[in-house]
Amino acid sequence: MENRVIEKAIEINVSVNKVWRVFYRLRGNQANGRILQHGLENR
Repeated sequence: MENRVIEKAIEINVSVNKVWRVFYRLRGNQANGRILQHGLENR
């Protein structure tokens, strides 16, 4: 019984990690875009 619970928890954890990774990548791209824009404006 305990093993099933642990397996489920790991599955949930893995899917949450995937979502966070995509979220951070999107956020990182937005931040990089802003930095590039500022760099062009400051020249």
